Amino acid sequence: MNKQNFKYAASIYGLTVMGFVMCFIIYMSISLIFTGLGTKVIGYTTYELQDSGEYTAISSYEFAEGEANTIPKAAENQRIVSDYSKLSQGSTLSLNVISQLFMAVIFAVLIYYKLGAIGKRDGDDFRYNGKPIDKNRGLKIGLIAVIPSFALYVFLIVCKLTSYNLFGLYKLINVPFRPIIDLICGNAANINEVSLPAILAMLLVVLILPAICAATYRIGFNDEAIINKLMYKKKK
Repeated sequence: MNKQNFKYAASIYGLTVMGFVMCFIIYMSISLIFTGLGTKVIGYTTYELQDSGEYTAISSYEFAEGEANTIPKAAENQRIVSDYSKLSQGSTLSLNVISQLFMAVIFAVLIYYKLGAIGKRDGDDFRYNGKPIDKNRGLKIGLIAVIPSFALYVFLIVCKLTSYNLFGLYKLINVPFRPIIDLICGNAANINEVSLPAILAMLLVVLILPAICAATYRIGFNDEAIINKLMYKKKK
């Protein structure tokens, strides 16, 4: 395989890491907005400091209908944390759709920034210099770039088989596709709550990166041809 493809794949992986950070900020920001608008305080939980230095929940209180949502003052060795209602199904769906759209655009644009340029250059060499070009180059670069994610996916399967729970970390690392993962796994918080078929279905999430790489490379490759076709139609 072309060694240059490995270099490009490493660059793409670096861009995906940048995309993960940006998507995390986007997802948390949208989640905070929906949580602020779609939930309310329904009670509170009291935590007490133990000899071990950790706080343990000792009681919970839920406000009655029409009762003032007044949080009492905590004792010296206690903490009181407000309990909030859950988002409605409609709000959760809206959160997932909106955040996924934003994150998908960010992810695709970052990859297109690199692979679109490579595809355009290869397309120009093919059209004007007659240079033979592998039109599946974008897909191959994507398959190399996704190796770390695939390794993490295999590790997730091992965790499922051994009941070693790192599902929360997996969802955090894959935050650009968090809504899709939640859809497949039914918002499960623990790896033991996820069925094996759902784990296998998450392979589709791993394949999103190679698919985006293949598409953005082809768009760049055909860029000049598309422009020429549009100009030719206008002249007609």
